[in-house]
Amino acid sequence: MPASDAGTASSPAVATGAPVPEGWIERVLACEGKCLLTTVAICSAPLLIGFAVGYLLIASGWFPVEKGSANAFQQDLAKRLEMPWQDRFAAIARPNFACFAVFVIGVFTLGLEAVVHLGYLGVATGIAVAKLTSAGVPFGHVATLLLPHALFELPGFLLSGSLGFRAGLMFLRYLRGRPLILPGEVRRMSFVAAASFGLLVAAAFVEAIVTPAMAALRGVGPFPH
Repeated sequence: MPASDAGTASSPAVATGAPVPEGWIERVLACEGKCLLTTVAICSAPLLIGFAVGYLLIASGWFPVEKGSANAFQQDLAKRLEMPWQDRFAAIARPNFACFAVFVIGVFTLGLEAVVHLGYLGVATGIAVAKLTSAGVPFGHVATLLLPHALFELPGFLLSGSLGFRAGLMFLRYLRGRPLILPGEVRRMSFVAAASFGLLVAAAFVEAIVTPAMAALRGVGPFPH
C-alpha cells in the first residue's frame, strides 16, 4: 500500500468523510466537548469582569448605598413570596426569556452584543450584591437568595451568549476564504440553544419554588433598615 493511502486509511476523519479542521477556528467550531467549554469560558470573562466592576463601585464607596435599601429589598422579597408560585415563575421567567432572545439575536452581531449584555448582567449583579452586603445583610443570606437559581441561570446565559461568539468565529473563517458553515454546525448550535433555554426554565422554577423554601429554612431576614 502506498504511504499516502496508508495515511488516509489511518485517519478516522477522512475515512468517515468528515473534513479535517485546518486551524484553531476550525478546531473550536468542529469540537463539541472541550471546545464548547472553551467558548463558554471566553464568554464568562465579560460577566466576571462586569461583576467585579459593579461590586467595587459600591464597596469602594464611590456610590453610596441608599438608606433603607436593604429594607426595600426585604419588602420586595416579601411581596414575591406572597404571590402564587405560578405567578412568581412567570415574573421570573419573562426577563430570562427576554435575555435568551437577545443573546440569540446576538448571532447577527457576531458576538459583540453577547459581550456587552453579559458585561451588563455582571455589573448589575455585582451592584446588587454589594448594596445588600454594604447595608448589613449577611453574605450567607445573599448567597441563599442567589446561588440556587444561579447554578442554572449562569450556565444558561453563558451558553446562549456563546452562540454569538461562535457566529463571530464562523464569519472570521469566511473572511479567510473558507466555507461559512462547517458540517454539523447547525446541529451543534441548535443543541446549545436548546440546552440554554432548558437551563433558564429550570432556573426560573428553582427561583420561584426552591429559593423561597431555602430562605424560609435559613430564616433570611429581617434585614437592617
